[in-house]
Amino acid sequence: MMPSIRFLFLSFLLCVPPMVTGAADHCTNPGEYTADRRCYVTDVQKTQKPFNSVVALVDDKGKVYCTGTVVALRSVFYSFNNQDSSLIILTAKHCTDRNEDGQPDQTLKVMLQNNQQLDVTFVKAGNYNISDDTNEDGDWAVYQLPYMYSAEYMQKNIDPAEAFFGGFRPGVNGSLIGYGLLKIMSDAEIEEFRQRYLDYLTRNNLSVPKTEDNIYFESDYKETGMLIDGGIDTTHKQVLAFMKSDHKNNPNYLTSILSDNDKLKVSKCKYLSNDLDNMCQSWGGNSGGGYFNNYNSILCVHSKGKRIVGGYLHAATSDCVTPDSTYY
Repeated sequence: MMPSIRFLFLSFLLCVPPMVTGAADHCTNPGEYTADRRCYVTDVQKTQKPFNSVVALVDDKGKVYCTGTVVALRSVFYSFNNQDSSLIILTAKHCTDRNEDGQPDQTLKVMLQNNQQLDVTFVKAGNYNISDDTNEDGDWAVYQLPYMYSAEYMQKNIDPAEAFFGGFRPGVNGSLIGYGLLKIMSDAEIEEFRQRYLDYLTRNNLSVPKTEDNIYFESDYKETGMLIDGGIDTTHKQVLAFMKSDHKNNPNYLTSILSDNDKLKVSKCKYLSNDLDNMCQSWGGNSGGGYFNNYNSILCVHSKGKRIVGGYLHAATSDCVTPDSTYY
């Protein structure tokens, strides 16, 4: 959610220009990317469904901070504010409060996959409380494209997604598409991150997790943020201290990992599946992105994720919300 995006260590990372990331990922090198199964969306894919319906929410400097989707509504809901437009931008409500007054901003700036930027106007949002992060099922918001961007105009440039919220079923195959600060990490890069953290604990005479056949003890999580399977919870205070220290001493390292928000990514997965090998994956910046079925219809809006590096829960998603019936 938006409050958790503002981690202490992100305040300085977001000010650093993004590093250039190669094309290697789970799709091109599956044997080297077994924990992080996301893939970078190619330029060719960006011209195709459903990828070209995805938009970036950008700030005044053009930096990506969240994700949204251009959605074509059914004809009965085509009119908003006496304007004949059937297209909306669907995103997460926690992505809409740029001026931090606890309410959705009246206008947001979005960027299409052809890099065109335009302003969209607030229509409606769920009952999620931005100020105290409650009512999470209402973490969705609807914005309207300018009148000049009619369905006919937009369909010449992109293929808007069709809303199919009522068709969602847990465990269905699909794709989560969006941005995200965390680069797609190889197994070797995840291991390097883990080892740097363990070295930091040792150097500072802090509690170091004990292992048994490379499995950490559950009791160690409270002090170190290290999960049983070796994953590292980057929201844990001890891990945050490590990242702040590491960035101060080696600024290029964390910057290379956590400055990837300008690159569109896709996670092939089963939403809310108990099968951890098929869990959706994302990171901060993917908020507001759509979960699509195999027919390129949007099923729900991504709201939350687990900021864990490594292990079964690496970059795992935890919540996807459905707008109320007024908008599908």
